[in-house]
Amino acid sequence: MIDLNNRISTALVVLGFHRSGTSAFAGALTKSGLAAPKTLIPSVAGENDKGFWESALLSRFNDDYLTSRGYAWDQFWSNSLDLGILMTHTQAELDSLCELILSEFGTTSQTIVLKDPRLCLVLPVWQAALERLDISPVYLFALRNPSESAQSLALRNEIPLEQSLLLWLHYVLNAEKMTRGAKRVFIEYADLLSNPVETVEKILMELELPVDLSTSSCAEVRQFVDKGLWRHKANPVDGVQKGWVYNEVYRSIVSLGSTKSLQELDHSYAQFGAILTDVASLISVRERLISDLSTRVDSATSRLAVQSSELQALRDEADALKACVQTHKAKADLLISHQQLFENSWLGSCATFIQRMSHRVLSNSMAARAYLKLKKIDNANDRLREMKVLQDSGLFDSAYYLEVNPGIKWMMTHPLLHYITVGHRLNYNPNSNFEECAYTKGVSQFSEGSGLFHYVKKHSKN
Repeated sequence: MIDLNNRISTALVVLGFHRSGTSAFAGALTKSGLAAPKTLIPSVAGENDKGFWESALLSRFNDDYLTSRGYAWDQFWSNSLDLGILMTHTQAELDSLCELILSEFGTTSQTIVLKDPRLCLVLPVWQAALERLDISPVYLFALRNPSESAQSLALRNEIPLEQSLLLWLHYVLNAEKMTRGAKRVFIEYADLLSNPVETVEKILMELELPVDLSTSSCAEVRQFVDKGLWRHKANPVDGVQKGWVYNEVYRSIVSLGSTKSLQELDHSYAQFGAILTDVASLISVRERLISDLSTRVDSATSRLAVQSSELQALRDEADALKACVQTHKAKADLLISHQQLFENSWLGSCATFIQRMSHRVLSNSMAARAYLKLKKIDNANDRLREMKVLQDSGLFDSAYYLEVNPGIKWMMTHPLLHYITVGHRLNYNPNSNFEECAYTKGVSQFSEGSGLFHYVKKHSKN
């Protein structure tokens, strides 16, 4: 049973994309006298040195909420663009969120600070929970140049720039649309870094929060906000900064307050929806290609493992043959020593002659078998060495080889192995710039192996 008799009256909800300064805003507001959650996510050196200032429990709730609907914070297109699924919630989810909010902030009478970039995606369930707890939300949009956020996210999560900009649009446009009509303020990250105390005062004043900054609070805010942590700054001539995301969307949000800005954002929202449809189609194709390539790589790896196992078996058999040859040789030497008594007699000479001929026939037979086995091993070793050299050189183009010789795809063999064993004999070219036939004819005293292998060895020596 949820106790709705809480003393919390107002929640300041910090909204913004990842790496947009939301942690700095939340931390500075907490230093000014607002209440932070109990179970804060620990700081991470080099990522958020001054802390994240968000609840670990509430952040986990947001992740679970997204996951249960087939979404992730960095892949909003994973559920066929059915964004409406994020707008609905179950009674159990609402009860759980209400309990988490009360457990994190207790019975404080201060204004609480709610911060998690994922709030931009799951805001409807949070608005419902705050309404049920009779807590009035006010909203702070932490805004940072999209190019800077994308660069920082690329460093932390290795997300491509284009994907980060689409995510930025998704987060910010959805949050802006879901807070229209509510009390909100839009502040740039650069303003907080340049004038931390003045910026915090502006936020408190515009949101009409009854907090008077004391001298000690001002000192704590100044000490907390570190301009040196502003690691990624947009280049004034950055192509991204000049584009649609920055010039139309970002600047429209910064200058919100006019009807014109809202109209521009509605237009941007419509454009973004059209872009999402195209992006989802492209990503679907990409994922199918990646899946197909992964299957082929796994198949090639399995075949290579089998071939390696067969090669090891041949080596073991060769070692056994070598041991057998040595054993027979030792036995033959022992027989010869026993027959030395007969060497001076005619019978002994005949016996010696017959024994030597028998030994020679036996040795020649065993040696021939051993030679054939060793020759087979040497050939396999040569192929492996040649394959490794060509792989390391980067000159063999598998895609080109398969495109020019499509029949190889059905042979279930690796294109490089096919070229080394068969293709070069048929004058198949290893890439678009290397003519196998012309090269081998132009080289005097050409030894066995492919033309490309000869070319790589020749140039590696030079």
